[in-house]
Amino acid sequence: MTSIQQRDAQSVLAAIDELLPKLRQRAQETEDLRRLPDATLSELQEIGFFRLLQPEQWGGLQCDPALFYEAVRRLASACGSTGWVSSIIGVHNWHLALFDQ
Repeated sequence: MTSIQQRDAQSVLAAIDELLPKLRQRAQETEDLRRLPDATLSELQEIGFFRLLQPEQWGGLQCDPALFYEAVRRLASACGSTGWVSSIIGVHNWHLALFDQ
């Protein structure tokens, strides 16, 4: 991972830390909806969470999987459901990159 990618990935972790109070407040709403609230998905998209494992050649951060799972762990500390669902969605960009171009 280049220093630019690392810095960007660290920015995502910092943004997650700022998002945690909102996720805690929405934890019951998330349970009641039985899905992530639209606001949560929008915020995760906005901070670049879904780009963490996305290959650089397709605009992603191509970060180390350990950093991705640190991000997931932080999300789950505020809302377990958000952590779980985000980890499943977040790995899809990496899965797609495994296919032939």
